[in-house]
Amino acid sequence: MLRYRRLSTGKENFLSLGPYPDITLADARRSATAARSLVREGIDPVEHRRAEATGRKRAAEGAFHLVAQSWLDFKRTEWADEAYRKAEFVVREYLTPALRNKPISTLATPEVKPVLEAIASHAPNLATKARQYVGGIVTYAIQNGLREDGAALTLRGVVPRHKKGHIPAITKPADIGPLALAIDAYRSPIIRAALKLTMLTGLRPGVVAAVPWDEMNLKTAEWHVAAERMKMRHDHIVPLPKQAIAVSKELRAVMSNSELFQTPGFEVIRDVAVRRIRAGINLRVIRSGPGNTRDLWRSSKRDLRELRFSPADFEVGITTYLYDDTVAFISSRAEHYALSIQSAEFFAFECILFEVLWNTSMPDQSDKPA
Repeated sequence: MLRYRRLSTGKENFLSLGPYPDITLADARRSATAARSLVREGIDPVEHRRAEATGRKRAAEGAFHLVAQSWLDFKRTEWADEAYRKAEFVVREYLTPALRNKPISTLATPEVKPVLEAIASHAPNLATKARQYVGGIVTYAIQNGLREDGAALTLRGVVPRHKKGHIPAITKPADIGPLALAIDAYRSPIIRAALKLTMLTGLRPGVVAAVPWDEMNLKTAEWHVAAERMKMRHDHIVPLPKQAIAVSKELRAVMSNSELFQTPGFEVIRDVAVRRIRAGINLRVIRSGPGNTRDLWRSSKRDLRELRFSPADFEVGITTYLYDDTVAFISSRAEHYALSIQSAEFFAFECILFEVLWNTSMPDQSDKPA
Protein backbone atom coordinates (compact mmCIF):
# COMPACT_ATOMS: atom_id res chain seq x y z
CA MET A 1 0.00 0.00 0.00
CA LEU A 2 1.17 3.53 -0.73
CA ARG A 3 0.01 6.30 1.59
CA TYR A 4 -0.32 9.81 0.22
CA ARG A 5 -2.37 12.98 0.67
CA ARG A 6 -4.88 14.13 -1.86
CA LEU A 7 -4.07 17.62 -3.10
CA SER A 8 -7.75 18.52 -3.53
CA THR A 9 -8.74 17.80 0.10
CA GLY A 10 -5.47 17.33 1.97
CA LYS A 11 -6.86 14.09 3.38
CA GLU A 12 -4.81 10.93 3.63
CA ASN A 13 -5.52 8.23 1.09
CA PHE A 14 -4.11 4.81 0.16
CA LEU A 15 -3.21 3.23 -3.19
CA SER A 16 -2.95 -0.54 -3.55
CA LEU A 17 0.25 -1.63 -5.27
CA GLY A 18 -0.98 -5.21 -5.83
CA PRO A 19 -1.25 -8.49 -3.90
CA TYR A 20 1.81 -10.23 -2.43
CA PRO A 21 3.48 -12.50 -3.62
CA ASP A 22 1.96 -11.95 -7.11
CA ILE A 23 3.62 -8.52 -7.15
CA THR A 24 7.32 -8.59 -6.36
CA LEU A 25 8.96 -6.03 -4.08
CA ALA A 26 10.78 -4.53 -7.06
CA ASP A 27 7.52 -4.14 -9.00
CA ALA A 28 5.84 -2.56 -5.98
CA ARG A 29 8.67 -0.04 -5.64
CA ARG A 30 8.42 0.90 -9.32
CA SER A 31 4.64 1.38 -8.99
CA ALA A 32 5.14 3.50 -5.84
CA THR A 33 7.72 5.66 -7.60
CA ALA A 34 5.34 6.23 -10.55
CA ALA A 35 2.49 7.10 -8.16
CA ARG A 36 4.65 9.62 -6.26
CA SER A 37 5.57 11.23 -9.58
CA LEU A 38 1.85 11.66 -10.33
CA VAL A 39 1.28 13.24 -6.91
CA ARG A 40 4.12 15.72 -7.55
CA GLU A 41 2.43 16.64 -10.85
CA GLY A 42 -0.84 17.26 -9.04
CA ILE A 43 -2.54 14.07 -10.27
CA ASP A 44 -4.38 11.78 -7.87
CA PRO A 45 -2.97 8.25 -8.56
CA VAL A 46 -6.25 6.53 -7.59
CA GLU A 47 -8.24 8.70 -9.99
CA HIS A 48 -5.54 8.18 -12.62
CA ARG A 49 -5.88 4.40 -12.25
CA ARG A 50 -9.67 4.64 -12.57
CA ALA A 51 -9.33 6.75 -15.70
CA GLU A 52 -6.98 4.19 -17.24
CA ALA A 53 -9.43 1.37 -16.45
CA THR A 54 -12.27 3.35 -18.00
CA GLY A 55 -10.15 3.98 -21.09
CA ARG A 56 -9.42 0.26 -21.47
CA LYS A 57 -13.13 -0.55 -21.10
CA ARG A 58 -14.08 2.03 -23.72
CA ALA A 59 -11.45 0.72 -26.11
CA ALA A 60 -12.63 -2.88 -25.70
CA GLU A 61 -16.40 -2.31 -25.62
CA GLY A 62 -16.82 1.13 -27.14
CA ALA A 63 -16.90 0.48 -30.89
CA PHE A 64 -20.19 1.79 -32.27
CA HIS A 65 -21.44 -1.57 -33.56
CA LEU A 66 -20.84 -3.24 -30.17
CA VAL A 67 -22.62 -0.51 -28.24
CA ALA A 68 -25.48 -0.47 -30.76
CA GLN A 69 -25.99 -4.23 -30.39
CA SER A 70 -25.92 -3.98 -26.59
CA TRP A 71 -28.49 -1.16 -26.78
CA LEU A 72 -30.75 -3.28 -29.01
CA ASP A 73 -30.49 -6.22 -26.60
CA PHE A 74 -31.35 -3.90 -23.70
CA LYS A 75 -34.36 -2.35 -25.47
CA ARG A 76 -35.76 -5.64 -26.76
CA THR A 77 -37.33 -6.47 -23.39
CA GLU A 78 -39.44 -3.32 -23.42
CA TRP A 79 -40.23 -2.95 -27.13
CA ALA A 80 -42.93 -4.63 -29.18
CA ASP A 81 -41.62 -6.99 -31.87
CA GLU A 82 -42.32 -4.55 -34.70
CA ALA A 83 -40.56 -1.69 -32.90
CA TYR A 84 -37.49 -3.87 -32.34
CA ARG A 85 -37.54 -5.14 -35.94
CA LYS A 86 -37.52 -1.60 -37.32
CA ALA A 87 -34.72 -0.44 -35.01
CA GLU A 88 -32.60 -3.53 -35.71
CA PHE A 89 -33.08 -3.05 -39.46
CA VAL A 90 -32.02 0.62 -39.40
CA VAL A 91 -28.99 -0.11 -37.18
CA ARG A 92 -27.91 -3.09 -39.30
CA GLU A 93 -28.51 -1.68 -42.77
CA TYR A 94 -27.68 2.02 -42.32
CA LEU A 95 -25.89 2.95 -39.10
CA THR A 96 -23.48 0.07 -38.53
CA PRO A 97 -21.96 0.01 -42.05
CA ALA A 98 -21.14 3.74 -41.81
CA LEU A 99 -20.15 4.00 -38.14
CA ARG A 100 -19.07 0.44 -37.36
CA ASN A 101 -15.66 0.85 -35.67
CA LYS A 102 -15.88 4.48 -34.63
CA PRO A 103 -15.38 4.83 -30.85
CA ILE A 104 -18.59 5.84 -29.12
CA SER A 105 -16.56 7.82 -26.58
CA THR A 106 -15.50 10.37 -29.20
CA LEU A 107 -18.31 10.06 -31.75
CA ALA A 108 -19.16 13.59 -32.89
CA THR A 109 -22.10 15.23 -34.62
CA PRO A 110 -20.14 15.93 -37.86
CA GLU A 111 -19.49 12.18 -38.18
CA VAL A 112 -23.17 11.26 -37.84
CA LYS A 113 -24.62 14.13 -39.88
CA PRO A 114 -23.66 12.81 -43.38
CA VAL A 115 -24.97 9.35 -42.46
CA LEU A 116 -28.40 10.74 -41.58
CA GLU A 117 -28.41 12.95 -44.68
CA ALA A 118 -27.66 9.93 -46.88
CA ILE A 119 -30.60 8.04 -45.36
CA ALA A 120 -32.88 11.08 -45.72
CA SER A 121 -32.08 11.33 -49.43
CA HIS A 122 -34.13 8.20 -50.15
CA ALA A 123 -36.00 7.35 -46.92
CA PRO A 124 -36.91 10.50 -44.94
CA ASN A 125 -39.01 8.65 -42.36
CA LEU A 126 -36.21 6.18 -41.65
CA ALA A 127 -33.76 9.08 -41.25
CA THR A 128 -35.89 10.51 -38.46
CA LYS A 129 -35.94 7.11 -36.76
CA ALA A 130 -32.19 6.72 -37.29
CA ARG A 131 -31.58 10.05 -35.52
CA GLN A 132 -33.63 8.84 -32.55
CA TYR A 133 -31.76 5.53 -32.47
CA VAL A 134 -28.33 7.23 -32.51
CA GLY A 135 -29.45 9.42 -29.62
CA GLY A 136 -30.58 6.35 -27.69
CA ILE A 137 -27.29 4.53 -28.36
CA VAL A 138 -25.24 7.52 -27.15
CA THR A 139 -27.37 7.86 -24.01
CA TYR A 140 -26.94 4.14 -23.33
CA ALA A 141 -23.16 4.55 -23.73
CA ILE A 142 -23.10 7.41 -21.21
CA GLN A 143 -25.16 5.41 -18.71
CA ASN A 144 -22.74 2.48 -18.99
CA GLY A 145 -19.51 4.45 -18.63
CA LEU A 146 -18.51 4.27 -22.29
CA ARG A 147 -18.82 8.03 -22.89
CA GLU A 148 -18.38 11.13 -20.74
CA ASP A 149 -21.51 12.24 -18.91
CA GLY A 150 -23.27 15.08 -20.72
CA ALA A 151 -21.47 14.49 -24.03
CA ALA A 152 -24.65 14.22 -26.11
CA LEU A 153 -24.80 14.78 -29.86
CA THR A 154 -26.52 17.81 -31.40
CA LEU A 155 -28.67 16.15 -34.06
CA ARG A 156 -31.82 18.26 -33.94
CA GLY A 157 -32.35 19.78 -37.37
CA VAL A 158 -29.78 17.52 -39.05
CA VAL A 159 -32.43 15.57 -40.95
CA PRO A 160 -33.89 17.84 -43.66
CA ARG A 161 -37.61 18.35 -43.47
CA HIS A 162 -39.49 16.64 -46.27
CA LYS A 163 -42.74 17.78 -47.73
CA LYS A 164 -45.60 15.62 -46.51
CA GLY A 165 -48.65 15.05 -48.64
CA HIS A 166 -52.07 15.73 -47.22
CA ILE A 167 -53.84 12.50 -46.23
CA PRO A 168 -57.32 13.57 -45.15
CA ALA A 169 -59.22 11.43 -42.67
CA ILE A 170 -62.55 10.00 -43.68
CA THR A 171 -65.19 11.54 -41.42
CA LYS A 172 -68.35 11.03 -43.50
CA PRO A 173 -70.09 7.64 -43.90
CA ALA A 174 -70.59 8.36 -47.58
CA ASP A 175 -66.80 8.31 -48.12
CA ILE A 176 -66.31 4.80 -46.69
CA GLY A 177 -67.65 3.06 -49.80
CA PRO A 178 -65.17 4.68 -52.24
CA LEU A 179 -62.30 3.87 -49.83
CA ALA A 180 -63.34 0.21 -49.65
CA LEU A 181 -63.54 0.06 -53.45
CA ALA A 182 -60.08 1.66 -53.76
CA ILE A 183 -58.63 -0.89 -51.33
CA ASP A 184 -60.30 -3.75 -53.20
CA ALA A 185 -58.70 -2.53 -56.43
CA TYR A 186 -55.18 -2.40 -54.96
CA ARG A 187 -52.83 -4.44 -57.15
CA SER A 188 -50.74 -6.24 -54.51
CA PRO A 189 -52.80 -9.04 -52.90
CA ILE A 190 -50.80 -8.92 -49.65
CA ILE A 191 -51.07 -5.15 -49.16
CA ARG A 192 -54.73 -5.33 -50.20
CA ALA A 193 -55.41 -8.02 -47.60
CA ALA A 194 -53.50 -6.08 -44.90
CA LEU A 195 -55.51 -2.93 -45.62
CA LYS A 196 -58.75 -4.90 -45.42
CA LEU A 197 -57.77 -6.53 -42.11
CA THR A 198 -56.79 -3.14 -40.69
CA MET A 199 -60.15 -1.70 -41.71
CA LEU A 200 -62.15 -4.68 -40.40
CA THR A 201 -60.36 -5.08 -37.05
CA GLY A 202 -59.18 -1.58 -36.13
CA LEU A 203 -55.71 -2.88 -35.23
CA ARG A 204 -52.51 -0.94 -35.82
CA PRO A 205 -50.90 -1.51 -39.24
CA GLY A 206 -47.73 -2.86 -37.63
CA VAL A 207 -49.70 -5.48 -35.70
CA VAL A 208 -51.51 -6.56 -38.86
CA ALA A 209 -48.36 -6.65 -40.99
CA ALA A 210 -46.49 -8.93 -38.56
CA VAL A 211 -49.34 -11.31 -37.71
CA PRO A 212 -48.28 -14.94 -37.09
CA TRP A 213 -50.99 -17.30 -38.30
CA ASP A 214 -51.30 -19.11 -34.98
CA GLU A 215 -52.82 -15.93 -33.46
CA MET A 216 -55.90 -16.31 -35.66
CA ASN A 217 -58.48 -18.93 -34.72
CA LEU A 218 -60.80 -19.16 -37.70
CA LYS A 219 -63.04 -21.71 -36.01
CA THR A 220 -63.89 -19.43 -33.09
CA ALA A 221 -63.58 -16.29 -35.26
CA GLU A 222 -61.13 -14.65 -32.84
CA TRP A 223 -57.75 -13.00 -33.22
CA HIS A 224 -55.65 -13.34 -30.04
CA VAL A 225 -52.86 -10.76 -30.26
CA ALA A 226 -50.02 -11.63 -27.88
CA ALA A 227 -49.17 -9.06 -25.21
CA GLU A 228 -45.60 -8.57 -26.45
CA ARG A 229 -46.95 -7.36 -29.80
CA MET A 230 -49.26 -4.76 -28.26
CA LYS A 231 -48.11 -1.25 -27.35
CA MET A 232 -49.63 -1.48 -23.84
CA ARG A 233 -48.28 -5.02 -23.27
CA HIS A 234 -51.71 -6.57 -22.67
CA ASP A 235 -53.23 -9.56 -24.45
CA HIS A 236 -55.80 -8.37 -26.95
CA ILE A 237 -58.73 -10.36 -28.37
CA VAL A 238 -60.41 -9.13 -31.54
CA PRO A 239 -63.59 -10.75 -32.92
CA LEU A 240 -63.22 -11.61 -36.60
CA PRO A 241 -66.16 -10.80 -38.86
CA LYS A 242 -66.82 -13.19 -41.73
CA GLN A 243 -65.22 -10.72 -44.14
CA ALA A 244 -61.94 -10.82 -42.15
CA ILE A 245 -62.02 -14.63 -42.08
CA ALA A 246 -62.43 -14.65 -45.86
CA VAL A 247 -59.47 -12.27 -46.24
CA SER A 248 -57.34 -14.45 -43.95
CA LYS A 249 -58.09 -17.58 -45.97
CA GLU A 250 -57.30 -15.73 -49.18
CA LEU A 251 -54.03 -14.38 -47.79
CA ARG A 252 -52.84 -17.80 -46.68
CA ALA A 253 -53.13 -18.99 -50.25
CA VAL A 254 -51.17 -16.15 -51.90
CA MET A 255 -47.38 -15.89 -51.87
CA SER A 256 -44.78 -15.82 -54.61
CA ASN A 257 -41.19 -14.86 -55.27
CA SER A 258 -42.12 -11.46 -56.69
CA GLU A 259 -44.43 -10.73 -53.76
CA LEU A 260 -41.76 -11.79 -51.27
CA PHE A 261 -39.33 -9.16 -52.55
CA GLN A 262 -41.91 -6.41 -53.15
CA THR A 263 -44.23 -6.88 -50.17
CA PRO A 264 -43.45 -7.12 -47.32
CA GLY A 265 -40.02 -6.24 -48.73
CA PHE A 266 -36.41 -7.37 -48.87
CA GLU A 267 -35.68 -6.30 -45.29
CA VAL A 268 -38.20 -8.85 -43.99
CA ILE A 269 -36.64 -11.57 -46.13
CA ARG A 270 -33.24 -10.59 -44.75
CA ASP A 271 -34.58 -10.78 -41.17
CA VAL A 272 -35.67 -14.37 -41.79
CA ALA A 273 -32.21 -15.18 -43.14
CA VAL A 274 -30.54 -13.59 -40.09
CA ARG A 275 -32.59 -15.76 -37.71
CA ARG A 276 -31.67 -18.84 -39.74
CA ILE A 277 -27.96 -17.98 -39.63
CA ARG A 278 -28.05 -17.33 -35.88
CA ALA A 279 -29.64 -20.76 -35.43
CA GLY A 280 -26.78 -22.32 -37.41
CA ILE A 281 -29.09 -23.71 -40.11
CA ASN A 282 -27.38 -24.31 -43.45
CA LEU A 283 -29.34 -23.61 -46.64
CA ARG A 284 -28.80 -25.41 -49.95
CA VAL A 285 -30.32 -23.76 -53.01
CA ILE A 286 -30.77 -25.05 -56.56
CA ARG A 287 -31.62 -22.44 -59.20
CA SER A 288 -31.92 -22.44 -62.95
CA GLY A 289 -28.82 -21.45 -64.97
CA PRO A 290 -26.71 -18.52 -63.69
CA GLY A 291 -28.04 -16.19 -66.38
CA ASN A 292 -31.27 -15.46 -64.47
CA THR A 293 -29.94 -15.62 -60.92
CA ARG A 294 -26.98 -13.26 -61.13
CA ASP A 295 -27.45 -11.55 -57.76
CA LEU A 296 -29.99 -13.79 -56.03
CA TRP A 297 -29.00 -16.12 -53.19
CA ARG A 298 -25.38 -16.64 -54.22
CA SER A 299 -23.19 -19.04 -52.25
CA SER A 300 -21.89 -17.51 -49.04
CA LYS A 301 -19.99 -19.19 -46.21
CA ARG A 302 -20.86 -16.24 -43.98
CA ASP A 303 -24.57 -16.72 -44.63
CA LEU A 304 -24.38 -20.54 -44.37
CA ARG A 305 -25.74 -20.83 -47.91
CA GLU A 306 -24.60 -22.95 -50.86
CA LEU A 307 -25.97 -22.42 -54.36
CA ARG A 308 -25.88 -24.78 -57.32
CA PHE A 309 -27.24 -24.30 -60.84
CA SER A 310 -29.43 -27.00 -62.36
CA PRO A 311 -28.33 -28.79 -65.55
CA ALA A 312 -28.79 -26.84 -68.79
CA ASP A 313 -31.76 -28.98 -69.92
CA PHE A 314 -33.57 -28.63 -66.58
CA GLU A 315 -35.32 -25.35 -65.74
CA VAL A 316 -36.72 -24.78 -62.25
CA GLY A 317 -40.34 -23.77 -62.84
CA ILE A 318 -41.69 -24.12 -59.29
CA THR A 319 -39.86 -23.00 -56.16
CA THR A 320 -39.79 -25.81 -53.59
CA TYR A 321 -38.83 -25.48 -49.91
CA LEU A 322 -38.02 -28.55 -47.80
CA TYR A 323 -37.92 -28.11 -44.02
CA ASP A 324 -38.81 -30.32 -41.02
CA ASP A 325 -41.45 -32.65 -42.52
CA THR A 326 -43.01 -29.98 -44.74
CA VAL A 327 -42.85 -29.43 -48.49
CA ALA A 328 -43.84 -25.95 -49.72
CA PHE A 329 -44.38 -25.07 -53.38
CA ILE A 330 -44.40 -21.50 -54.73
CA SER A 331 -45.20 -20.71 -58.36
CA SER A 332 -42.26 -19.15 -60.20
CA ARG A 333 -44.08 -18.76 -63.51
CA ALA A 334 -47.64 -17.66 -62.83
CA GLU A 335 -46.59 -15.91 -59.59
CA HIS A 336 -49.98 -16.34 -57.93
CA TYR A 337 -50.16 -19.42 -55.72
CA ALA A 338 -48.49 -21.40 -52.95
CA LEU A 339 -49.05 -24.88 -51.52
CA SER A 340 -47.75 -26.33 -48.25
CA ILE A 341 -47.88 -30.10 -47.57
CA GLN A 342 -46.96 -31.55 -44.17
CA SER A 343 -46.16 -35.23 -44.66
CA ALA A 344 -43.13 -37.18 -43.48
CA GLU A 345 -43.42 -39.64 -46.39
CA PHE A 346 -43.79 -36.95 -49.06
CA PHE A 347 -40.96 -34.95 -47.46
CA ALA A 348 -38.64 -37.99 -47.62
CA PHE A 349 -39.57 -38.55 -51.28
CA GLU A 350 -38.85 -34.90 -52.19
CA CYS A 351 -35.53 -35.05 -50.33
CA ILE A 352 -34.44 -37.97 -52.54
CA LEU A 353 -35.34 -36.00 -55.66
CA PHE A 354 -33.48 -32.97 -54.31
CA GLU A 355 -30.31 -34.98 -53.63
CA VAL A 356 -30.37 -36.46 -57.15
CA LEU A 357 -30.74 -32.99 -58.69
CA TRP A 358 -28.13 -31.54 -56.28
CA ASN A 359 -25.52 -34.10 -57.30
CA THR A 360 -26.03 -33.30 -60.99
CA SER A 361 -26.08 -29.51 -60.57
CA MET A 362 -23.15 -27.11 -61.09
CA PRO A 363 -21.64 -25.40 -58.01
CA ASP A 364 -21.69 -21.61 -57.85
CA GLN A 365 -18.15 -20.42 -58.64
CA SER A 366 -18.51 -16.97 -57.03
CA ASP A 367 -18.57 -18.06 -53.39
CA LYS A 368 -18.40 -15.01 -51.13
CA PRO A 369 -15.67 -15.09 -48.43
CA ALA A 370 -16.71 -15.90 -44.90
